[in-house]
Amino acid sequence: FALAYHADLLFAHRAVRRAVKPVKMNVASLGNQIKHVHYHIIPRHADDPRPSEPIWDMAPERRQSKRDRITDTSHLDLIESIRSHLC
Repeated sequence: FALAYHADLLFAHRAVRRAVKPVKMNVASLGNQIKHVHYHIIPRHADDPRPSEPIWDMAPERRQSKRDRITDTSHLDLIESIRSHLC
C-alpha cells in the first residue's frame, strides 16, 4: 500500500511541477490531529516572500506568490494543465 501511495504522490508532484514550473517544490506529510495521512504539494516560485520557510509559518496574506493568485478562469486552466500532465 505505501509504495503505491508514494508512487501516486510522485506522479502528482511531477504533474504540478510541469504545470506551474516552480523554482522548487515542497512536499509535506500531515495528519497528526485527525488520524489520516495527507500530503501538501507546494510549488515555490522566485517571487516567494520566504522561499525557505514553511508556508504555514507565514501570515495568510503572504502565503501566495503573485504568480499563484488566480482567478476563477485561471483556476480552471490550472486544473486542466495539471490534468494534462497526469497523462
